[in-house]
Amino acid sequence: MSRAAVLFVALAAVACGRGSYTVQPNGPARVDYSPAEHLRVMLPASGNQGDEGGRVISGRVVQVLQQTHADVQLIASADLSAALAEARTAKAAYLIQPTVTAWSEGHAPPFTADQLGVRLELIDVASGAVVNTATFENSSSLFEVSDSPPSSLLN
Repeated sequence: MSRAAVLFVALAAVACGRGSYTVQPNGPARVDYSPAEHLRVMLPASGNQGDEGGRVISGRVVQVLQQTHADVQLIASADLSAALAEARTAKAAYLIQPTVTAWSEGHAPPFTADQLGVRLELIDVASGAVVNTATFENSSSLFEVSDSPPSSLLN
């Protein structure tokens, strides 16, 4: 399987809804990987989603990847250098760096839509290079009758 499959599996489950996603291979060729390889997921940088929203996003990615991989762990850092160092110590093959590209919460349903955009970068821990990028975008219906945070769009 290619490393694109790692991101595809993560996004397939995260994106099960009205959203869209794209995958961009950044590496020159397909790379074989094993579900036995160690994966690490870091927290996204602070932004509109706040710390709780960031933990929900990273936690969802971990949850999805644990369905197909033996060793997936959350690194409780949003700092790339620190996360790479921790991933190297754990002998992880890849680090997934989520970036929140859109987080908009409509507080007065109906007729307000929540929006969520997440970019996942698959980083080769040995080289520190981004080898794949996937994006996910979703928005709630304009006719929602209850107010829920944008992170609910991951379900």
